[in-house]
Amino acid sequence: MLQSKHKSFMTIEEASNYLGLKVSTLYMYVHRRVIPYYKPRRRVYFKIQDLDNFVLNENCRNKSESEIEIDALAHMEVTS
Repeated sequence: MLQSKHKSFMTIEEASNYLGLKVSTLYMYVHRRVIPYYKPRRRVYFKIQDLDNFVLNENCRNKSESEIEIDALAHMEVTS
């Protein structure tokens, strides 16, 4: 079997460092099913692509002031 130079999975400790979160926070996210994870043989692993998608998820993104103003104007037009 060939060894890949590029890892596609991380342990919880590696994911913690990658995301800048405490290990306990990641365990809480796993318990609440907030973040995608894999759990073969009692160890928790995270796919790097899933971690990137979690960070870039539109639901987690804060809107800029101009985006909020545009949304507010659009809402006012609809309700008028």
